[in-house]
Amino acid sequence: MEPGTSQAPVDVSKAPPEAQLLRELEDAFALRFDEPEVGEGIARRVMDVAEAAGFDHALAAAVTVFAYTSDIGDAPPDALEQLQHAYRTLDAVGDELFAMRCADMLCTIFEGMGDLATSLGYAEVVLDRARATGNLRMEICALSSLGGIFTATGELDSARAKVERGLELARQIGDKRLESRLELRRSNTSLRGGDLEGARAQLARVIDLALEAGALFTKYNALSELGRVHEASGDFALAERVLEEVLACEDNDIQEVIVPKARVILGRVYLATDRPELARACLAAAESATFFRMWPTLAEAARLLAETHQRLGEADLALAQYRRHIQLRDEIRDVESLQAVQRFQVRAAQREAEQERLRYAKLEAMQTQLVEAERMAAVGSLAAGIAHEMNSPLGVIQTGLDTVERAKARIQDALTDIAAPRAEAALSALSAARATSISALERLDGLVSSLRRFTRLDEAEVQAVDLTEGLREAIVLLRPTLPPGLRVEQALDPVPRIVGWPARINQAFVCLLMNAVEAQPQGGLIRVESRGDGDLAIVRIRDHGPGIPPEIQPQLFEIAFDGSGARTRFRVGLATVREVVRRHGGEIDFETSERGTTFELRFPIDRRLRR
Repeated sequence: MEPGTSQAPVDVSKAPPEAQLLRELEDAFALRFDEPEVGEGIARRVMDVAEAAGFDHALAAAVTVFAYTSDIGDAPPDALEQLQHAYRTLDAVGDELFAMRCADMLCTIFEGMGDLATSLGYAEVVLDRARATGNLRMEICALSSLGGIFTATGELDSARAKVERGLELARQIGDKRLESRLELRRSNTSLRGGDLEGARAQLARVIDLALEAGALFTKYNALSELGRVHEASGDFALAERVLEEVLACEDNDIQEVIVPKARVILGRVYLATDRPELARACLAAAESATFFRMWPTLAEAARLLAETHQRLGEADLALAQYRRHIQLRDEIRDVESLQAVQRFQVRAAQREAEQERLRYAKLEAMQTQLVEAERMAAVGSLAAGIAHEMNSPLGVIQTGLDTVERAKARIQDALTDIAAPRAEAALSALSAARATSISALERLDGLVSSLRRFTRLDEAEVQAVDLTEGLREAIVLLRPTLPPGLRVEQALDPVPRIVGWPARINQAFVCLLMNAVEAQPQGGLIRVESRGDGDLAIVRIRDHGPGIPPEIQPQLFEIAFDGSGARTRFRVGLATVREVVRRHGGEIDFETSERGTTFELRFPIDRRLRR
């Protein structure tokens, strides 16, 4: 991998064009399994030529090929930095294929180092590029890496889904080598989930596939994992036999990567069978795990050595190893600080990737229909409440009209009557009835106007939106449906207008208010706030219900089925709200506890309208 390794200076004047060097590297990459030494020789020569000629693209590609074809022990101290620089170069020049290959190698290295966050980033790069270019083999590699990352972070369902999809593709293209790699990932997931028998059977399948495909690295990796399964099952003799087979392998890469991990497992077996002297020798040898700083393996070896020295009565050595263990753990402290959020990162990355992939291909029309269906459902529910509310003013109007009719008859009778006071009383009653009718009609007109403003049926679809007005109208329209004892508290500060679809925003407000009502059906308090914050208009809707159960929170904004009632329904409300907010360039978050839930909507303010 190190440039400038030729014995003689390179004659730049005779250097082939960069395109030819890239073609040679493509041939070298194809030799990585069957004739890696030949591929390594080509990569070394191209590195020298490319560096001398200033061919940055070819140099970056050669660094990538060298990483795949050379022995790990041949890597220079700055190999990781060289690979990262190569990836940036390949990405900058738009070489999708070699950029994918380089990112895949970096993903593997960082996973081995325990830096799962960085590994995840490269895995997603490979997956996105592979799907965009239709490269099934690189997609399978990415799925395999994601399966390993998800397994390490405890996201076993996600890991299984990725691995199963990868296996499906590997079998589709008939690649036994990739299939064995994915079967190995599946066994890791089974072992992490406590299914020892499942893991044992899967590892036997891995070994068969690896032998068939000539995948030596995968075979010995599987044997090492099989030793771990035997250890976990208490079959220490079997574990020892399998792990010693791994240690006997003379392949340099296996000695650098797999043997140190196998020694750690074997050291645990020796300790479990009360052979601390053997454990001490085995674990001391495991400290040769220097491949790109394999901190997790080194730290575990130091921890076990501390226990071993303690059993042997070597207190000073035990303390030294314990300190070394702490020091090594500090080396991955930053990675461990990411572990607390790793589950969320992985889950969100998976969900967002799948949603973005499908949204514009298969679900665009469906989501549009769901938005409109939810909008109409909200309007229908409000219309029912309004119809109920209209009964009272209509009754008043009818009574008033009856009174007017009777008063009119009396006036007519009184015209022939000498007693003028009777006519005056009738006229007074007529005036009062008319005033009452007008008041009721105004109330009815106000409700109809609120509904019209809510739906914006008579206005242009995209326009300046007054969020506080929309909140007020939504509250007015919901009042007829509120249960007894439920109060709505408003703290609506004027905020600058945004550009968008007022009917859709109002529908989102009503949906959130309905959720708040349903959260406290026996009465309580809903607080609605609006305020400006720099370039953002913020809306908050808080209820004082029991909070959202933890098991529901991760899927709160997803389309799902609701079987809580007598019938199963398609639940799209909060998914629709999020879609509406995102279409306006905004974000929606929530906070929940046993004292209530608050939804916060943040909309960017259009500067052209702030005046």
